[in-house]
Amino acid sequence: MSVIKGGTLVTGDGKTVIKNAYVRFENDLIVDFGEGECPTTDNDVIDAAGCVVMPGVIDHHIHGVTMGPLFPSGAKPLSREKVSSHHKKLLEQGITTILNVDGFATMREVNEARAMTPLRIQTCTSHTATNFKAALAVDGSGLTEEHLNTTVEQMLKEGAIMVGEIGGGHTLGGGGQDYLYIPKAIKEKTGVELEPMQARRLKVAVLGRHINLDNYDSEAVKAAMKEFGLDGLMSEEEMKQTICDCVLPSMDVALDAFTEAAQAGMRYGVPSLYHNSAPSAERIIELSEKYPNIIAAHSAHPSFELQEALEVARIIKENGGLIDLATIDCYGAKKICDSTESFTAFYKEDLVDMISTDYAGGNWDSPLCTLEQVVREGSTTLEKAVATATGNVAKMIPGIAPNAGVIACGKLADIILVDENDLANVKRVIIGGKTIVHDGKLID
Repeated sequence: MSVIKGGTLVTGDGKTVIKNAYVRFENDLIVDFGEGECPTTDNDVIDAAGCVVMPGVIDHHIHGVTMGPLFPSGAKPLSREKVSSHHKKLLEQGITTILNVDGFATMREVNEARAMTPLRIQTCTSHTATNFKAALAVDGSGLTEEHLNTTVEQMLKEGAIMVGEIGGGHTLGGGGQDYLYIPKAIKEKTGVELEPMQARRLKVAVLGRHINLDNYDSEAVKAAMKEFGLDGLMSEEEMKQTICDCVLPSMDVALDAFTEAAQAGMRYGVPSLYHNSAPSAERIIELSEKYPNIIAAHSAHPSFELQEALEVARIIKENGGLIDLATIDCYGAKKICDSTESFTAFYKEDLVDMISTDYAGGNWDSPLCTLEQVVREGSTTLEKAVATATGNVAKMIPGIAPNAGVIACGKLADIILVDENDLANVKRVIIGGKTIVHDGKLID
């Protein structure tokens, strides 16, 4: 029997906070919790003074965690070493359960990743004809016959829990284009390496935020090319064509895949998760009017203006859809997104159902960074904030965290201790009753 005592317990149900609390667990299950002194003496005592004790974070939107094809573009898989480093990063950020949204991975690849880590790994599936077509339009270098012959029905029978991620920055002119395909194409032609935000600026100058050639801004293209040292290395027309060749081939087919995926989700009775951005918002709103269990990913996407993002989220929620926020890299690298203003607004308006990481080229920040921000500035309460990373996710995505997500008797002992003065400062991670991270570092 083990006991955590002396901390502030937030159970993850969105309502309950207990000061000077204790939590007892035996083997992998919670057997008791409450306020004050623990009623029995236990052999293993964890002092949680100065800490918030809460369920492990459930990250329902993360890439790069299996050796399967990356992203909705079906790019080449990461190495085993890189995947393992991602697992370590997630654990040290207080994340105990993840949902792989590289939906072309097979269950063989998911099970291989599960064997590498104490993380609880669930998976999506996006094995539909139109999703394959969208991937091949922009990349598809990671797709083999095994992937192309796998189906949504097969994946769900073998253990996948939902459909997704449908569309992505790689196929819908978003961040994946900014940090991967556009910089790669421009470097091949000029030798110049662009930062993601530089690539985004060129993309928006050519196609606008909503990805449409009617938005072409010649003066903005010229100014960006000059500033980034590309003037004289490419003509304006060559730049326009390069951006279009990267972004446009997959756009329409990727949007067509949204309806196909929603139909599959409804047919099999599982949720489906979609890339929510300025170019795709109209399609997601249409889906939310017709299909159940629609999840709008990263709903504060940097392609939106703030008020636009809030209005899209309000409509989707009114239609019965679910709203996800993603930290991306807003607090650290800031290569994809450098503003946290939207988190404040979304939490103040009570629009957030769930929060996740997404990927940001591997530079994602912990959801706990956002919880720290919005709680300290009073945008929401501690108990509501914690629920968006734990209990809400377990409840809204059936199968993602069976018997976890909240601290209650009989639930799994997936528990984290974080600094009460900085929720992003993870002190200890316990999975199934075993300490995996201590003093912020993964135990070898």
